[in-house]
Amino acid sequence: MIRTAFSTVACPEWTLERVALAAREWGFDGVDLRSWGHGGGPSPMFACEPGMTDKTKVRRIFAEQGVAIAGLSTDVCFDDPIFPPVLGLALPGKDASVREGRHMVQVAHDVGAQSIRVFALEISPRERRDRGLRRICERLARVCDHARNRDVLVLIENEGTFASGWDLVEILERVGSPQLGASYNLLAGTLVEDEASEVLNALGPKLVSARLRDVEELWPAPLGEGDLPCEGFVKSVAEVAARWGTSPWVVFDWDRAGVGGLAGPEEVLPGVAETIIGWSGGRDATGAKPTQAWQSAAPAMVLGF
Repeated sequence: MIRTAFSTVACPEWTLERVALAAREWGFDGVDLRSWGHGGGPSPMFACEPGMTDKTKVRRIFAEQGVAIAGLSTDVCFDDPIFPPVLGLALPGKDASVREGRHMVQVAHDVGAQSIRVFALEISPRERRDRGLRRICERLARVCDHARNRDVLVLIENEGTFASGWDLVEILERVGSPQLGASYNLLAGTLVEDEASEVLNALGPKLVSARLRDVEELWPAPLGEGDLPCEGFVKSVAEVAARWGTSPWVVFDWDRAGVGGLAGPEEVLPGVAETIIGWSGGRDATGAKPTQAWQSAAPAMVLGF
């Protein structure tokens, strides 16, 4: 079965207490927390930044409401070039993204989040794709190794040079870590003309998070009122969940933190979870149990691990 969550980009000014309470009242299974790990990041600072609150308190807030922390959405990316090309290998800056990723894994572990979202992001046109991807995957693998004993998954999301879901399939194959999963972003994939159902089937049990938003001429729109094939996307996620016996998150993004002038979360988020579950065929339609199917031999049949 699928599970529903909303991202705190919808409500950056809310406290964690208010976020958890709203999630319960609106029927969401969980919340995806936007995090920089320490309360930093772009202005305005998120009042619901989990890294600035005692870890025990964060766990208690969500446990009291019966709401899961689906994951931490970070802006960690692994694309920084080595500079200077040779001497840069000896400089501490070459490992900055690995240190940042490991820090976010620890924050997720401390607050009880199930995963962190990261990016491969961009490769310069002056660099061969294979060379850049090799560097990205090496860094990503090191973060996954750190996450292995911390009950945290690392989810790579499609964006930038790697905007297609097929890029995610390639990265998953290259890294080959049991701690690495996929966060597939419908909008990013649509902009590069992905056929979402095919990509989701290829990701199979590695699909942990499906990022959902609607847009009208690229401007955020309430769910179901824009141009994106949101209903078909949710159905495809549910089919993957049923096929593999997994429970991927469908995370709804209403990006008030990044786009000015949007309606408040109270106007948009109520009813979203119900709509998503309805599109999926209902909570009991798949008969699936929450499992991490890729820990079996199953991924080898899809991704060649």
